[in-house]
Amino acid sequence: MKLLVMMQVQAENYTPSGNEIMISITEPNRKREVELRDGFLAVHRAYFNDIDRQYGDYLPMQVHDANGILAFATEWLPKAEQCIVHCAAGISRSPAVAIALAEIFDICEPWILIERYPCFNRHVYRMLLTQAQNGTSNDDANREMGLPEGVDWG
Repeated sequence: MKLLVMMQVQAENYTPSGNEIMISITEPNRKREVELRDGFLAVHRAYFNDIDRQYGDYLPMQVHDANGILAFATEWLPKAEQCIVHCAAGISRSPAVAIALAEIFDICEPWILIERYPCFNRHVYRMLLTQAQNGTSNDDANREMGLPEGVDWG
């Protein structure tokens, strides 16, 4: 299994061989979907901003985002030869997801990715590890992140 991190433009121009899966991360208020080429085994789309706490209408990764990525990875990583993760610039959110997946699923040494992507989003990384370790409820995780309880951010 290989993990590959890309920026959005690279992901839109990538031609899959049929043995890859894609985790596509974009902003929730984006005007259009990222247009990926056909041929991926599976694609998971996640929508959150590159921040660590809510700021107006901008939302950080939420529990449902982390759980969605983890469920997708659990189902599809064993079936794929390569997992591609992209976000807008390929330097913060997507590396954080790749680093967390490397650690959680023992794909490669996480430090290799950490050295290559030192600006990875720590909130995204911690949220994925927390959910993988103990599967806290939405309200528990929202409380930890300083977000209002009882709100469905999806």
